[in-house]
Amino acid sequence: MENMPLLFENKVIKAHSEEIINYIKQHVEDFGELGEDYWKGRQIYMNQVRDPHIVQIMRNHKDYMLEEFVKLCEIDKPVYVDSLHFVRWTEGYELHPHADAVDNPFPWRDFGTVTFLNEDFEGGVLYYPNKDNLEVPAKVGYTAIHTGGTDCLHGVSKMTKGVRYTIASFITYNQQYEFKL
Repeated sequence: MENMPLLFENKVIKAHSEEIINYIKQHVEDFGELGEDYWKGRQIYMNQVRDPHIVQIMRNHKDYMLEEFVKLCEIDKPVYVDSLHFVRWTEGYELHPHADAVDNPFPWRDFGTVTFLNEDFEGGVLYYPNKDNLEVPAKVGYTAIHTGGTDCLHGVSKMTKGVRYTIASFITYNQQYEFKL
């Protein structure tokens, strides 16, 4: 898709980002311990969230995000979210450019999303090296969506100060992989 990556204001998250961050900070143990595996200790999956209010916010986020995506990209067939989780990026972490559906066990991930929960950190910039090195600065309540293919390689620059909190998810045309929240 030529209009990728796409960036739009996510009104649901913009209105509830502080509540979500407070929940995350009160349940930091749900991340587990940081480990050798790159993602270990850095994600909270929705099935771990125990607060019904936060779960409802995330349902609303998922629905709003899909509606906006379908509308803005004029998608004419059903799409589904296959994963939805909170991610924390602490100092020193970075993510080298990659494609979400290439050279990994998730080839059905047609699109990836990043929704920003905070801005009070340094580094951690989402970037697209094959889109003229486009950088997407964190803005609370904004969602970036990109294809899962090599046309939208993306990475995150090294975190240098603070903690970056995001919501990561993936969108697929394949209903078999739908995550029901």
